Amino acid sequence: MQCSRCGKPTCAECTFVVDVGQRCPECIARREIRQAPSRRLSRALLPRPTVVTPAIIGLCVAVFFIDSATGRRIATLGMSQPYLVYRTGEWWRILTAIFLHAGLLHLLFNMYALYITGSILEEAWGSLRLLAAFMVTGVFASLVSATTPVFFHSAVQLTKTPGSVGASGAIFGLFGALGVAMFRRRHSPWARSNLAQIGLIVAVNLAIGFMVPGIDNLAHLGGLVSGSIIGAGFDASATEGRNAPMIVSLSLLGLASLLLFVGGKTVIAS
Repeated sequence: MQCSRCGKPTCAECTFVVDVGQRCPECIARREIRQAPSRRLSRALLPRPTVVTPAIIGLCVAVFFIDSATGRRIATLGMSQPYLVYRTGEWWRILTAIFLHAGLLHLLFNMYALYITGSILEEAWGSLRLLAAFMVTGVFASLVSATTPVFFHSAVQLTKTPGSVGASGAIFGLFGALGVAMFRRRHSPWARSNLAQIGLIVAVNLAIGFMVPGIDNLAHLGGLVSGSIIGAGFDASATEGRNAPMIVSLSLLGLASLLLFVGGKTVIAS
């Protein structure tokens, strides 16, 4: 076995399971110098419970069945659509679209991917960081999806732009965040293997999105980019006990969101 932080060989008896990977006694000792021993040992030896990931899955499943029972009325009211978002000011659609799905297969694929990525990141980062990562990347992905057509289409054309629903933008964000976490541990063969798998999954799904009509690849790309930024800040914050990287990543995405919003409003008003 190898330490996923420094890459040194370590035996099974002296290995500590911590965050995304494992640590040798020397790396554990360095972390305990920076933080209280009781807190470090509890986080090193015991996985954190996953609460947010199953809660999000449960919410999406409940919304889907309620939406189906009402003849898709909730999807009509909550989907993200550029004209409705920018021209009529229905901003809640950027958020509500994340929890809506177009069909059962759409829901099942997304929830399976969310279960895998969300569980790993929630155990590594904690529930609050996972919730923040999901919501921030999901909203940013929806904003990219709703804003980009505004720059290239007239108001009449925007009325014909199809609406978008699904958690896939946020899930691409979690894949991006997980990929960054694995890249930071790339000296470990285990992390390199996972990074290669994540890269393949992302590449295949993006390719399918470009080839198959009706898939919102703008949201996927927005989620992937924002998730990579979130991953860089949140993973450093979770593993090193510093809030500054997390604050920087959130600030960057906040600024990018503001620029998108202002740009879209300016174009739609002209």
